[in-house]
Amino acid sequence: MRRPQITQLVTILFSCVIIAGCGASSSGSTQPTKIATLPSTPLPTATDTPNVPALDGTFTSPDGLYTFKYKLGEWSNATFNDSEFPTGNSLVSTTFYLFNTLPATREIAPADYPAVITKFLKSTFLEYDATNYTAAPSVTLGASTWSVGNFVVIDSGVQRLATFYAILHNGTTFFIVTTGPLIPMYFHTMLVSFAFLK
Repeated sequence: MRRPQITQLVTILFSCVIIAGCGASSSGSTQPTKIATLPSTPLPTATDTPNVPALDGTFTSPDGLYTFKYKLGEWSNATFNDSEFPTGNSLVSTTFYLFNTLPATREIAPADYPAVITKFLKSTFLEYDATNYTAAPSVTLGASTWSVGNFVVIDSGVQRLATFYAILHNGTTFFIVTTGPLIPMYFHTMLVSFAFLK
């Protein structure tokens, strides 16, 4: 996914976020060209207020398996076919951030999560090279505990954070994979709205 003009705009806006702080931790600034370590806590605490608009849209998978909320007008739907995730879905934001829901067709061993997601990120749909994998603490979404891992991905020279959330559900592995700014809380409200329906 190559969008030179949008990428330049995102780079400028993200640089402003880094300079201004924009709610970042006071433990040190993160320079977009010098990633030594990745955030260890993909979800902020309940007392944190992500700097994203209120969510006024609801997405429900065609098979009725899951649902989550998103901001109308900011995200558009993009279905795709992947051998590992044939019913996977992606929402693409106006700034080309991605919120991917990926029901696998089999149970995937936790040790294989990084390799499976690396392959997905390098697929022709995303064309991302994933580097700097770091495991992160598990998080609770709804009533379930999800495994978490982070990557840095490169899009036209711009670094973005890719985070996967994985869980075994009804005998198969289910992933949520987000790619966006190097600010984990960006997807917080979408993630906490996620729920399995069956």
